[in-house]
Amino acid sequence: MMDAARREGYRQGQQEAQAELLARHATEIEELQAIHQAELEAQAARLAVQVAQAVPNAIAARDERLLDQLASDIAAVLAPIVEENAQQKMVAALVEEIRSALDIGQAEKITVTGPEIWLDAMRSTLGNDLPAVEYRQSETADIDVVIDQTRLSSRFASLGENLREAMI
Repeated sequence: MMDAARREGYRQGQQEAQAELLARHATEIEELQAIHQAELEAQAARLAVQVAQAVPNAIAARDERLLDQLASDIAAVLAPIVEENAQQKMVAALVEEIRSALDIGQAEKITVTGPEIWLDAMRSTLGNDLPAVEYRQSETADIDVVIDQTRLSSRFASLGENLREAMI
């Protein structure tokens, strides 16, 4: 009977020890899960802050690239238009200088040298029947006007280069 009582005591002791170990183990697991959950939440908060910082920076960088590309595209489209407009204004200014010289009768001889396209524009504005005006075609982009000893030049070539540089 003693053996049976000892065996029963041993069995009860073993069950109590197992129950205590299981309870301790369950508590440790709960603590570890709570720590793990807190670490996950902290990491999620850090990632949220990183994303909150990275997204606006990425958007700003993308916007900057888009603006640069857009500015470059607009400059490429507008450069010829602006250049042509500036050239037309220069031709108009040269025509006015020639008209002024002709109106006050100071010019005995006016020589206009330049590309055919600009000479045609000047002829159509001034007229072809002016004996004091001589037109000479050249291969340069510039128009030169010589009124007696005074030389006026359009400088289209350097203007076009300056415009291209400014718009790039």
